[in-house]
Amino acid sequence: MVAMENDNEVAVFVPRLMAVSGLEGSHRLVARMGKWTEISYADGPQAGDFVITSGIALAGLVDMHAHFGIGPYALSMDTPLTQGTTTLCSQGDAGSANFNEWLSACRDHAITVRMALNIGSNVEALRDCLTNLEPDFLDRAVQTALDNPHIVRLIAVNLSERSLGSADPKTILRAAHKAAEITGLSLMLAMAPDHVMSIDTQLETLRPGDIVTYCYRSQPWCLFPEEGPRQTIIDAFARGVLLDIAHGSEAFDPEVARRAVALGLLPSAVSSGIKISESGHPKPLSLPNVMQRMHIAGMLLDDILRGVTTIPSKILGFTDGTGSFVVGGRADLTMLDIESATWSAEQLLAAGQTLR
Repeated sequence: MVAMENDNEVAVFVPRLMAVSGLEGSHRLVARMGKWTEISYADGPQAGDFVITSGIALAGLVDMHAHFGIGPYALSMDTPLTQGTTTLCSQGDAGSANFNEWLSACRDHAITVRMALNIGSNVEALRDCLTNLEPDFLDRAVQTALDNPHIVRLIAVNLSERSLGSADPKTILRAAHKAAEITGLSLMLAMAPDHVMSIDTQLETLRPGDIVTYCYRSQPWCLFPEEGPRQTIIDAFARGVLLDIAHGSEAFDPEVARRAVALGLLPSAVSSGIKISESGHPKPLSLPNVMQRMHIAGMLLDDILRGVTTIPSKILGFTDGTGSFVVGGRADLTMLDIESATWSAEQLLAAGQTLR
């Protein structure tokens, strides 16, 4: 990729474009000052256009659950760029105590980053991060979210045994709900296993717009077992609770995904959950890998594409056209290859600032 100043005009000819109505034909896309100024059908390129000969043009890729910036499992700053991602939500990678450090690490980067703020004081990847919290931890989380409304778009709580330590899961979950209520944000919940806190009880607390992440895992809990889905997840889905994949290395079972898709219980967000392994090496995973696995599980291509563009953009509160091709909107462009044996994607533009 070659860096560009975002006040330069750049024009790109693409063979196939994802629109709200589905996949459409060849288009000419023109960006200036980081915004789309022209999006039009075109039989061929004009002189000076950058010509793309294959793939599907997407308005970037929006990964609603990844780990980025700081923390023991956070990706290096450039890793998502190599996988086509232009926007991501850093899930639980900061709490009130280290939010400013996280923000400094992410500032002035080509990727647009938002935060699902950990209800605890620090990064959720730290063992026992919810144990022995300060008495005012809830107030601090709320104030951090209110002070940074453009960045903090979700409240996150991870009730895994690793995060909880000796903390009471009911107390932590109540605090997370309270923070979400005060800030007007949705809650992203990574659930505790049944032996720690009833899964049914956890699901029953969720409001419309709240999110169950790691939704297609089989261990240490499963929402869609072989004998049939839990009634509480069916009820939650019906009242508007959202599902997020967050594939990661251990949180996705393709058979569980297949069962859910067959029932029409689709994820709103097709997300990677990508992070650095405990050994310090990147996991061999990308967002296009997750998209392909969901396609194999029976999810329609149009639904998958919306799950990495328009839907997570809406959940994260973007109003600048992120995830959509619209004149005046943010000029993100990613080309997706679904013809090869392994799906892949390449970022071409991020707010008009980079081009291969």
